Amino acid sequence: MDYINKVEMSGIITDVRKTDGGTVFAMIKQEAMFNDGTIHDRLYELLINASRKDVIEQMVSGSYVLVTGQLTIFKVKKFNTYKMIIDVQNVKTLQE
Repeated sequence: MDYINKVEMSGIITDVRKTDGGTVFAMIKQEAMFNDGTIHDRLYELLINASRKDVIEQMVSGSYVLVTGQLTIFKVKKFNTYKMIIDVQNVKTLQE
């Protein structure tokens, strides 16, 4: 991959949804510990193209994975929040 916003992220797959067109959306959860010792979840949305059957097969809820892809961040005007989507190019399943 030769683009500037390449990311590698590990976490647990928490939700997998498939559209009528075959595109798959999944959520990856990371746990982050703040300075006060509290643990907070961070959620990122994954986008998998319908033609990437090899990647789609590895998107199983509850599995620990390392994903590599392209990160896009945009503002959702309706809710006045930012959304982060990773266009997944590669997935590696990790051991617990």
